[in-house]
Amino acid sequence: FPLLIARSLDVVLRNEIERIQSLKLIRKILIISPSKFDISLARSLVSLANAVTEEKDRMLRACLAALCELSVLNPDLFIKSGGVT
Repeated sequence: FPLLIARSLDVVLRNEIERIQSLKLIRKILIISPSKFDISLARSLVSLANAVTEEKDRMLRACLAALCELSVLNPDLFIKSGGVT
């Protein structure tokens, strides 16, 4: 299940609604159970934040907000996924 969410978040094919819904789901999972948050979702957020190829990508700030929440709620996973860099 987490891999499907990460895939829908990473694919940039003018599917804004799907990406927004997947980010909302990621944030809900993070709030409900930060200790069981999957590393593939965290890596997906990190890769989305690092890939600023499209300057008009509106998901960047929401992704950074989710990474900030991850750094507070589960700092070990945040470090393992490469969020510090």
